[in-house]
Amino acid sequence: MASNDRAWKAINTIVVALGGAAITAAISYVGIRAEDSRQATVETNKQVSTLVDILSKQKDLDLDLGMKMFGLLMNSYLKQGASAKGNANSKDQMVLLRLIALNFQDVPINLKPLFEQLDGQITDPGQKEDLREIARDVARRQAYRVTFDDGFDSGPTKVKTGDKVPFPNLAIEIDVQSVSQDRVVVTLNLDNRIIGPFDVSYFDMPIIDNVKLGDKRVSLLLLGAAAKEAEVRLIAFPSALAMDRFDIKELTQQLRARNSG
Repeated sequence: MASNDRAWKAINTIVVALGGAAITAAISYVGIRAEDSRQATVETNKQVSTLVDILSKQKDLDLDLGMKMFGLLMNSYLKQGASAKGNANSKDQMVLLRLIALNFQDVPINLKPLFEQLDGQITDPGQKEDLREIARDVARRQAYRVTFDDGFDSGPTKVKTGDKVPFPNLAIEIDVQSVSQDRVVVTLNLDNRIIGPFDVSYFDMPIIDNVKLGDKRVSLLLLGAAAKEAEVRLIAFPSALAMDRFDIKELTQQLRARNSG
């Protein structure tokens, strides 16, 4: 019996020793894994920080390059305009204006005065149409980008003077006041409230030439015009996709609403 007791005590001692060793080993393993995880987290954070720094510097570089490019193109354009001698120089100006408009199509720069000035000095009908197609191309690109996700696009719509064209999706109606060779004048009817008139030419761009109606912005584009009939395209897009311009009427309405509340 005494021999059996000694055997059990020996076994118990061995088990306890092994258990302690196992626990120690487990603790060491967990500690090593925790340290590895911490090191991996530190390394990941370093990589993320490096990537953010690279992207930030790239953004600053792109902005600086964009500003220099814009300044260079504008200077070249204005120099061409100062020495303009007929349609030959106008063609060079068109190339520069197209470069400016396409490269900065997402920037809210109002290039309409430049288009109108060049259109006024061109005498060749073919070049006039080329210039208008440049503006239409930029407007199409902008329209696609702002209506891609959550926008409305009427597509080409024929109108003539006196027409009232409803757009139930937007709960508005456009009233066509007049149509001429290069423009259309319209007003918007929103819940019996008349907004406008708006003088729309070939050189209107969606992210600049729009009116804010609630959480949407509405823009009318001129695709073609004759003496009595025009082809237009109405688009609407989330207001956040275009920068707010200072509007004294809208500001007054907001102040009145705030004071009355």
